[in-house]
Amino acid sequence: MKRRDFVLGSAGVVSALAARNSLAGVPCTPTPFAATGGTSIASSCTPGTAPAWFASMGDKTWSTVARTGTLATVDPRAALSGTGGQTDALAAWGGACIDTQRQALVIPAQGGHTNYGGNEVYELVLNTATPAWARLTNPRSALGSGSAMDDGSPRATHGESHVVYAANVDRVFITGMAYTWQQGNTDADLYAFNRSTLSWSRKTSMPAAWSGDNVYVDGGGVYDPTTGYVWILGTQASSNGISRYNPTTDTHTLFAGSLQQGYDTSLALAASRGIVVCLNGSSVADGDFVWLDLNNLGPAWRHPAAVTGTPVRQRGSNLVWHGPSNAFIAWGSGTGLFKLTPPANPVTGTWVWSSVAAAAGNAVTPSAPQAMGTYGRFNIIDNLGGSGQSCLVLVNAVDQATYVYKLPAAGI
Repeated sequence: MKRRDFVLGSAGVVSALAARNSLAGVPCTPTPFAATGGTSIASSCTPGTAPAWFASMGDKTWSTVARTGTLATVDPRAALSGTGGQTDALAAWGGACIDTQRQALVIPAQGGHTNYGGNEVYELVLNTATPAWARLTNPRSALGSGSAMDDGSPRATHGESHVVYAANVDRVFITGMAYTWQQGNTDADLYAFNRSTLSWSRKTSMPAAWSGDNVYVDGGGVYDPTTGYVWILGTQASSNGISRYNPTTDTHTLFAGSLQQGYDTSLALAASRGIVVCLNGSSVADGDFVWLDLNNLGPAWRHPAAVTGTPVRQRGSNLVWHGPSNAFIAWGSGTGLFKLTPPANPVTGTWVWSSVAAAAGNAVTPSAPQAMGTYGRFNIIDNLGGSGQSCLVLVNAVDQATYVYKLPAAGI
């Protein structure tokens, strides 16, 4: 696969290094809300507690939640449903993110092209006794201009890895519109969803150098809790690069250049290591990846010096970082996981892929992934309910249960 590395200017390196200062985390504050598609519910994040269903799970086992409260139960039956209806909010390159404040999986305005036109927002709060999907907003039926609907909310879009939650401003971002509904074009528009007011706002678009078709076919965005920045990657275009977006000031710093890393990519950030990994999740699914050192941006994207093991080979797989494991984790299919462990010296050392089998007593097998990819619909919630243990969460279809995997406190 042909790729081109890009070089960052020295001024960008200095500003990036200065930015990696400590940023206090936003506490998990329970926020009640009215669920348009169901009953009124409230998130809960009492320190030191976890839902009984999670506490009773064995380490390295899968379970199911929202078995009756599936996404299909809050289907709005949008007038602009496209050819696939609500199903394609997930099946058509549908992305998601974790709202870390509410410990919830969020699916915002997914669909796109002719697949699905509803731009509603869904949420599954995991830190509850009986998790169930809720529809937070209703879809708009009237188009506005460009990537917007008549009320300024975004059109349904193939979110892929461009759905990001930024805890420092408590917003869910769509960091680039890919194949907006009823149109085959893409653009560098940026939207933010305010969970407290259930409203959207248009933010400053990516730098002009990124405008044009195919800038956001792939790439993605990832939040750095250390600095509060969102790193946004555009790929498959001659003028792509990486933008360091400051959600507090709504400003971009563009590190120009290009990176041809393939389709259906996934971005993952290890805050404790200052590393961003870009995994190639294309239909070729060769498991190839490059990485970015946020503490030394000068060399830009690097290829690993050496890699061993068998990588995940599934289109649109998502990587997540688990601190206790000191590794990135991915899911391809079935009950097992993949682990990518960076070396002590990520520049000269060997990166290691390894497989992690479920515990012997595991009785649940996740359903098959969507053909177009999983993206952020496979994700991680750290320290669920203050229990000291993290869980992986996965949703594959609107009419199926949501899957949860319990990670050991000491890592896998």
